[in-house]
Amino acid sequence: MAIDRDNDKVSLKRHFVLPGVVLAIVEAVVIAVPLYTVFGDSTPSATLLRIALPVFAGAEIAWAVLMLTSLLPIHRANKYARRGESIPRSIAGAAYRATWNMPLWALAARTALWVGASAVAGAFLVRYAGWTSRHVIELAAMTAVHAFVVSAVRAIWYQAILARARARLFPAKPRLLRFADGYGRRMLLVVLVAESGTVAAVSAFIYYFVPVTMAQYLQIQTFFPVWVALATCVWLAVAWRSRRRINAYLIASGVATGHIAADGGSRAEAEATPVYRLAQLLPYRFAAASLALWAGAATVITYLANGRFRLELDDAVVIAGVILVIAVGAAIYEALWHREAMRPLIEHLTLRHRLPVRGIRT
Repeated sequence: MAIDRDNDKVSLKRHFVLPGVVLAIVEAVVIAVPLYTVFGDSTPSATLLRIALPVFAGAEIAWAVLMLTSLLPIHRANKYARRGESIPRSIAGAAYRATWNMPLWALAARTALWVGASAVAGAFLVRYAGWTSRHVIELAAMTAVHAFVVSAVRAIWYQAILARARARLFPAKPRLLRFADGYGRRMLLVVLVAESGTVAAVSAFIYYFVPVTMAQYLQIQTFFPVWVALATCVWLAVAWRSRRRINAYLIASGVATGHIAADGGSRAEAEATPVYRLAQLLPYRFAAASLALWAGAATVITYLANGRFRLELDDAVVIAGVILVIAVGAAIYEALWHREAMRPLIEHLTLRHRLPVRGIRT
């Protein structure tokens, strides 16, 4: 978000106009056109448009309301900042939380709106166009895959906008406090973006390079949303367990609470070296967890593709191999992005506690 510091009369909302317009066009190309291409042949165009247009128009209205509601705390804080006034504490707290939560919320909400709209449209098509429940499931699954990929791009764009807004609205926030408040959300966003990239690449490869029928391709598409949801839940459990020691250190050192407890200083000093090692290890642990989950996906999809979807065994093995190769590449980038997220903590530990970095195994 390019904020002119000499002219703060620019409204924060205007910085969301460009991504809104660009991503609406991308959604039309990446989501709407493929859905019409795949499912439009079996339904008269007049019936399809008469059902789909009102449903998706309602979803867009709901999205606009959700966006305005989510941006309201940030907009209020921005008004005080533009006038050079201090931001009231209640407004500042809500705005600060919104700058962290909105990228993930936008990814989840936009994907859910697309899936919900497609499911509602499918339900009407069952009633008026002779669709079956299988058609509705396949429509919702394909919508989920495509919408998840575009929404991940939206989340990255929003994160960049809101990071600059946060730096401008809350310049006094210490760097380590910003790390404590947001590193978990940032890591989760990295995982979701890596998952979306993997799903997009695998789906494109299957569609263009594997000899599958459209029915088989749609069956494979129904697998990915379920697996992504399951993998995300497993990753959240791993992350919650892995981050407990870091969170305990941040509380003991007073970063997360604003004050150091009676024995907090000594506990923080004792935990400095283990937390440093953990901060170095965590990016690779998370990347390895994601890779292991995708390896499980490759195994399951090989079984399903050959056993239930009636693909030839060699084609099923090719799909599994492609999943593994793409997952390895995604895991490498994931580890790099996680390391960047952990950098403020590593630098803080090195400087504050004077750790013998050369003596600590990396």
